[in-house]
Parts: sequence; C-alpha cells; structure tokens
Amino acid sequence: MKWLELLSAPDNAIIPSRLSQTTNKNGWKECGEFVNDVVWSKIMGNTIEDKLAVAKETEGKQWSVAVWTPNPNNKTFAKYGHTGIIMGEAGDNWIVRSSNLNGDWRITTDYIPKIAIQGYKSTNLTA
Repeated sequence: MKWLELLSAPDNAIIPSRLSQTTNKNGWKECGEFVNDVVWSKIMGNTIEDKLAVAKETEGKQWSVAVWTPNPNNKTFAKYGHTGIIMGEAGDNWIVRSSNLNGDWRITTDYIPKIAIQGYKSTNLTA
C-alpha cells in the first residue's frame, strides 16, 4: 500500500501488516509500521526509545512524524509510545493520522495536544 493510500484510508480502516511478525497476534498494521510505510522503510523501531531516537526535532509542522506517550501510566504505552503523521493543526492541537492509537489496530485521525508531543521528524512529504 502506497503512502497516499495510507494517509487517505478512511477512519477505522484496518490494514493488514506486511511484516512476518507483529507485536499483535492479529497481524494488523501498528503505529511504527504505519509511519515507516508512509515515510521510509524500517527506520523507526518499536519502543518509545527507538521512536524518539529518530524523532529528535523539537518543532513540528504538517507532514512531520510525531512521537508521544498517550498515557504514561499505561505500561504498554510507556514501553512503546505512539507515532503518527501530522496532517495539520487546530489551535493547540496537531491533527495526527496513525494506526492503533486505541489498541484496535484501526487507522484514525486524532487531535493530539501539541504539549504532549515528545519529538518530531521532518519528512519528504509535501502538501
């Protein structure tokens, strides 16, 4: 699936993973794979540390990769964090497209407070 197809897939779409092993047993696309498939191949790993090692920029913009921990009290989120593509902004929020934010492997568009983002990575995507 090409990057434009991933970014324009309808909300709640479930996209099969192309990996031979996933961290979920259903074989659906998770956040890191979603971002890798949109932007590059196999540069972003699974853990929050892996994601932040790539996303070292401090300022975001449209089409950037964003990395954050949605709920630091949740052990899974604390370990893996989350990542997505910034589609735009709305006041104090980024409009972010990602997969598996809610633990359901679905692609969603969400409003994420800018203050919650821990790191960014510029991409070659254009508006």
